[in-house]
Amino acid sequence: ENKTEKIYFNEFNRMQDEFRVVNAPGNYTDPIKIVQSAMYAAKKEELDYDDGDMAIAVFDVDFNKQEQIISARKLADKHGVKVVLSNPCFEVWLLLHFRESTKSYSNNESVLEDLRKFWKGYEKNISSYKFIEKQTTSAIANAKKVKKHFSSNNCTDDVLMCNSSTDVYQIVELLHKAENAD
Repeated sequence: ENKTEKIYFNEFNRMQDEFRVVNAPGNYTDPIKIVQSAMYAAKKEELDYDDGDMAIAVFDVDFNKQEQIISARKLADKHGVKVVLSNPCFEVWLLLHFRESTKSYSNNESVLEDLRKFWKGYEKNISSYKFIEKQTTSAIANAKKVKKHFSSNNCTDDVLMCNSSTDVYQIVELLHKAENAD
């Protein structure tokens, strides 16, 4: 129900006062509903894209069919919402805090098993940021290396097609820059 992602991104609100992360209503896992929810939240919050505000739809590739994600991306593009994917799941981003890997996973549980090798007792839907905060710069670098690996091996660098990979680093990098802006 996207709780892990919501909890993670809410941590940025506690660490600074330069920006505010607002979670869209609902616990959707359907890509189109997630984008629609982000659109609703953007309208409700009266976002000003020209002033740097952003609406972002974060979801996993895991259970979603490619056609749904492609349709969600088209809807998002039409309405100024950025789509951020993780393949197969958000925990790939967390795992990148500990190691760079292009290992392909057949399911989410396999990602969790690898993550628990580095983070004993990890469970979904918990506050994770404080545990991994110091490794965030490494995670961003690792995610970029993974993206470069896929694009340099005659493969698309689209997270939809590349298991395992994530675009979460793009948002976290922006949040860190905004957080550290003077």
